Amino acid sequence: MPKKAARKTGSAQESAEDFEDEILSRFLVDRKDNILGESIGIEGKDLIIKHKNKFYIIPRSAVKLVGKKLILKRKVDWVAAQARGEGWKKEELDPLWGKQTSKKKPPKKGKPSKKKPSPKKGKGKTPAKTKKQSPKRKAESKITGKSKKTGM
Repeated sequence: MPKKAARKTGSAQESAEDFEDEILSRFLVDRKDNILGESIGIEGKDLIIKHKNKFYIIPRSAVKLVGKKLILKRKVDWVAAQARGEGWKKEELDPLWGKQTSKKKPPKKGKPSKKKPSPKKGKGKTPAKTKKQSPKRKAESKITGKSKKTGM
């Protein structure tokens, strides 16, 4: 007896969720198969792409899934996509990574460090020490006018 085909009982929402799951953690490539980044998240109708240390947000409609790769279907304004992506990173990831979004660093808690102050130039320095000559050598150099070490 032949097997019956399974009925499709999924809704449009389930298929959209499946598509969202399918496009995550996929490499985004252009038509020449150059890697543009990796999909790391979905924000509404947008796709979040990470390439090296930069983040981009592009419309999901700009990509299509072919096999295990996402292919860019149309042109994207990468400058605007990067600006949106960096904003998303500051909002979503920096708090998770413990980075401050403002440029001011909070004061350190705990005891202040006990660093010794560096000596100031020209003050507090002692002159280089010279070796003292033995009395015997002193006498020799006075008589001959030459130092035994250098022979001059």
